[in-house]
Amino acid sequence: MYQKLAGMTGTALTEAEEFHKIYKLEVMVIPTNRPMIRQDLTDYIYKNEESKFKAVVREIEKLHKEGRPVLIGTVSIENSEYLSDLLKKRGVQHHVLNAKEHTKEGEIVAQAGQPGAVTVATNMAGRGVDIILGGTPPDYKPDEDKQEYIREKEKEFIEKAEAYLKEEEGYAEWKEEHQKNLRRHDEEIKKSAERIRLIYLAEETEENLAQNIEEIRQLEEKIRLSLKDYLDEYLSWENEVEEKLKQKSEELEKTGKTNILEKIKEILGFKSKEPKLSQGIDEIVRKHQQFKEWREEHYKVIEMGGLHIIGTERHEARRIDNQLRGRSGRQGDPGSSRFYISLEDDIVRRFGGDRIKTVLGWVGMDEDTPIENRWVNRAIEAAQVKVEGYHFDIRKHLVEYDDVINKHRELIYDERKKILSGFDLKSNILSMVKDELQALVETHTAGSYGDGWDVKALVGELATFFPLPPDFNAENISKIGSQEIKDQLIDHAETLYEEKEKELGADKMRILERLLMLRIIDSLWVEHLTAMEHMREGIGLHAVAQRDPLVAYKREGHDMFQSLLAAIKHDMAHIIYRASIAKRGETPPGQAAQAPAPTPIQAQAQAGGDGTKKHLKVAGKKVGRNDPCPCGSGKKYKHCCGR
Repeated sequence: MYQKLAGMTGTALTEAEEFHKIYKLEVMVIPTNRPMIRQDLTDYIYKNEESKFKAVVREIEKLHKEGRPVLIGTVSIENSEYLSDLLKKRGVQHHVLNAKEHTKEGEIVAQAGQPGAVTVATNMAGRGVDIILGGTPPDYKPDEDKQEYIREKEKEFIEKAEAYLKEEEGYAEWKEEHQKNLRRHDEEIKKSAERIRLIYLAEETEENLAQNIEEIRQLEEKIRLSLKDYLDEYLSWENEVEEKLKQKSEELEKTGKTNILEKIKEILGFKSKEPKLSQGIDEIVRKHQQFKEWREEHYKVIEMGGLHIIGTERHEARRIDNQLRGRSGRQGDPGSSRFYISLEDDIVRRFGGDRIKTVLGWVGMDEDTPIENRWVNRAIEAAQVKVEGYHFDIRKHLVEYDDVINKHRELIYDERKKILSGFDLKSNILSMVKDELQALVETHTAGSYGDGWDVKALVGELATFFPLPPDFNAENISKIGSQEIKDQLIDHAETLYEEKEKELGADKMRILERLLMLRIIDSLWVEHLTAMEHMREGIGLHAVAQRDPLVAYKREGHDMFQSLLAAIKHDMAHIIYRASIAKRGETPPGQAAQAPAPTPIQAQAQAGGDGTKKHLKVAGKKVGRNDPCPCGSGKKYKHCCGR
């Protein structure tokens, strides 16, 4: 579907094999913007889950008292709530995030770097949000602070006045000039405010301290002047609007339109309010002082070692553990991480738990004493690799099954694309008709000349394609050879096709071809997808007979796709001569205004007189699903009476 695939993530390295084998993508590691100085400490392993959580709570309480921020990652909502209950009993204030309210939780996670903050989160909660040490920096937007007064005045005076001035000559150009000047002053305010923000966020040293103070002072003055210019420009616009309204009221007074005059005087009353900002200019400019408070907290957290990450359990995928660790140590910040593991955790119990228990038995440790051993860490990582490999095999197996139907999809969609793009279908349809006629003749004229031929059935089935010539009957065709029958039928089919095209017109004929082909392909494609899905549900039973289910799925899927193509050819050949096209309410060419005469299929189906189709059976012989239907419709049994 896509010519090129690419993406960026911080945790793809552990899945490099899967990217290569399934998507044919190479994983390339890009160095970090700043050196990563986070300390990833060795895991603590406990005998049971209870002792593990007790140790986690003790560590959280200790760090919270020191004022260091802590982020605790859990693998489930149940574990988050259990840990939260333990923290409440110890009186530790904290936030619990369970990926339920993404917007709100994102805001909470963004503040997880504040001094003393304790945040308990599942692996999914608050993803995609940077945790900045000291919390999210404050907003400094003097351009927005000035808008409170401006919006009020626009709503009360200028917007109401514009209803009476917008049709005045030159008003639009005059308004645009004022707005252009306002935008220019606004951009100058934004630019200076952003520079002040960046100065505060950058690392401060003794060398650049004096320089930063002087630059901030100069930027403050720029913002102060720009705010004054903005306000002056706006007041100038407001005064000119007032003047134009007064001129308008004088003109209306002369004409005697008192109702409009009263409304204009009411609008002029709004102008009498004193024009001033809701906050003083100096107050707006000096708002950046709040950055100093944030900066103090930022460096306080850095001195304590940054954000500490606690993992309460190893996830089945190393990628998820790396995501948790990656919440700390962003952009060269300090930080640390440690995982707390128990022998009752799923990943340990299923892979390698007995060996680790043996190690614990050797050292004779009690429940509350952890073991910190690199060999144990490697054993757990090896268990994670096994689980990742198991899940990878499952996904790869599913992709292999999906590839089978994807190949079918590509071929069908290519055909649909050709049809929709105006590809000439006439030769293709005539080829389908030719193939169907030849196959039908061969079916009923098998064997030596005249011996075992079923010419009556042949004539009956041919009548389902198109009207036959008067002399083309069972008696006459029994006297000629099989090849001659084919040649006569093909010539007759081409002649009828040309006549139909002349009757409808070339343009309508092309539309009819496309509509019929799309309808047939779409309906049969849906049936094919359903059949493939049903086959896939039971294909695993082939393994009982020592056969590879995937190979069986590919083989049977190929056979079903060939049946799909044959059904498309069959249905198109049978409908093209009997379908027509006309505008709504018109009678299609070649048909009477009354109910159309029944086709040979309908005639045979209604022969019993009850108006319903009879499901015919052949005595002593079972009809195969792909055999011609004995009712004489010309369709396969599975598409007709065998449904």
